[in-house]
Amino acid sequence: MRFDRAFLQTFTVQVIQSAASVATGVLIARGLGPSDQGRYALLVASVGVGALVAALGQFQGNVLSAAERSTSGRTLLLRSALQCLGVVLVLLVIDKAGLLRPAVRGVGDLAYVFIAVLCVEALAQMVRGINLGQHDVTAFNVGTFLQRAVYLGLVIVLWRTARVALLPVAIAWLAAVLASVLVAGLLAWRRSEAGSVTWHALRYGWGTGIIRGLRALTSVGLGIVLVRCDVYMLGPMLGMATVGQVSVATSTAEWLWYVPSILNNLLFAASAADPSTRGVNQIARVTRSLVALLIVASTVLMFVGKSLVHLLYGAAYAEAGTLFILLLPGAAALALHMVVDAYFAAKGFPPITIWGPALALAGKVSLNLVLVPRFGAIGAVCATSLVYIFLLMIKVGALSHEATIPLRELLRPTWRDLAVGLGSLKEWLLRRA
Repeated sequence: MRFDRAFLQTFTVQVIQSAASVATGVLIARGLGPSDQGRYALLVASVGVGALVAALGQFQGNVLSAAERSTSGRTLLLRSALQCLGVVLVLLVIDKAGLLRPAVRGVGDLAYVFIAVLCVEALAQMVRGINLGQHDVTAFNVGTFLQRAVYLGLVIVLWRTARVALLPVAIAWLAAVLASVLVAGLLAWRRSEAGSVTWHALRYGWGTGIIRGLRALTSVGLGIVLVRCDVYMLGPMLGMATVGQVSVATSTAEWLWYVPSILNNLLFAASAADPSTRGVNQIARVTRSLVALLIVASTVLMFVGKSLVHLLYGAAYAEAGTLFILLLPGAAALALHMVVDAYFAAKGFPPITIWGPALALAGKVSLNLVLVPRFGAIGAVCATSLVYIFLLMIKVGALSHEATIPLRELLRPTWRDLAVGLGSLKEWLLRRA
């Protein structure tokens, strides 16, 4: 298949990136403590939502545009840079009017760093979309790897100099994203055909691209708010220290999402370029393989997860270990959902990609309002697991019905899947021997 080697390359890079992300998160959490870790989690959540809105769905829009016309890379790069410049100006005006800081209460003293990180993260999304649209998976992997490696390196420097605080950490984050954008953008520029970029070329299709990305913006935005819902709700209800505990548990549970999230992007690009039955079969095979991987990983983490959280983050995060165990079923379900959802993303984000997460978000908010006052953070993470499982059931059922694939072909691993995977790995290793 077209992306087999890309999957293997990405898996290898992702394992390294995951280790870097875990190490970065541990050092930041240990250095900040639960309360400031809660503020950092709020900053991360706000940047995630804000960058998505600023990008206006143009990660997916650039994937589709670059796939349709490979020569458009330079035009898309300049268009993305202009869009982010416009966002900077809008946010500065909003801040000048005194409206920004109340909107990000808890991190309002970092307003200018917040604006900078948000806009560069939005630009990074758009540039990576161009990489994927050009089927340059190596450039995509280099960009994401560089960001995590630089961020880890700078946090280590802060740790060794005893300067782990919110402002230095946020500046380190900004520097890491900038490095990623510069490298990924340069690779996309070099891969595109040379030629003059006119103002007409920049304007032509820009509005269409934004309209095309609105469904993606709505769908992915709902998903991000769903995942970060606790950060926004638990601060006023239980305090920022509890947000810090939940964020550590959530970050650890997200280990299960690293590979599925990158596979989601690759499968989206592959299925958009090849909407035939082969693309559906590929998603089914990856989903079955992921089920086997998640069963093993979740079982191991169920027994050792609590001790692992305490070992990594220290005694200050004792509560996070218990919360992590309760999050595991939901985290595994959302990991599978990410791969299944690639099918619907390639179909142009049909209504199910909007009403599915909207229902899940409404359920999450409702359950939090009922369970958190009575059970605290434990009620919140139990609600999270239930909602993620519900969302997976919706998407798996819809894929099975629409693509006429029996549920067993989506969820039951086979020995043949293992053999194919090992064969691809063997071939990849021999080529590099």
